[in-house]
Amino acid sequence: MTAPDEFLTPILDAAELTGPLLTPDDLTRVWRLLGRPDGDPALDDFLASVAESCDAAWDEGYGIQQDELGFRLGHWRIDVRKAATKGALLSAITAAALAQHGIAEIGVTVATAVVPAVLEIERVTIRPGDRRLLLELRLKEEVRDRFLTEDQLYETLPPETRSVVNRYDFADLVQRLRDAGLTDSAGDRTIHLRAPKDA
Repeated sequence: MTAPDEFLTPILDAAELTGPLLTPDDLTRVWRLLGRPDGDPALDDFLASVAESCDAAWDEGYGIQQDELGFRLGHWRIDVRKAATKGALLSAITAAALAQHGIAEIGVTVATAVVPAVLEIERVTIRPGDRRLLLELRLKEEVRDRFLTEDQLYETLPPETRSVVNRYDFADLVQRLRDAGLTDSAGDRTIHLRAPKDA
């Protein structure tokens, strides 16, 4: 299996996109990297596929709701810190590239739906127990605002939790949180757990 970051990060870097939130304008820059012109009608399909498959967050205040007309008006953005979003975005980019090179007849939207079935893209799942431990850690003031090593994080768990979760299982949890984009890294093997609203 391939982790989405392995391929997605170089693409976003090449498009000079550094923030975690991407808008349609940002994704148009990715579109141009594929050698596709802005006026290409498939650009709209690409953006619609990204909005649908990446669970886009819509800006409020446009007055017309999706269920009234069957579509949304306004601006949207996607959060590429989320593992599911990374995988879906990589699928949409791959589909757009494939459409550029020979499968244009089926369109970007259909290709976006098919690519995950053909290519193995790792999707990280956070289990309910993982969420419970993340919440337990985030409730601690000494964890909330600091970068800590895995060992330091583990030591903040209450003794009764440590008796149930051994150090190796905890290391697996931390890796799943990293893969899911729920941590920040300082580069010195320390991590910061994101607040739920940032995750």
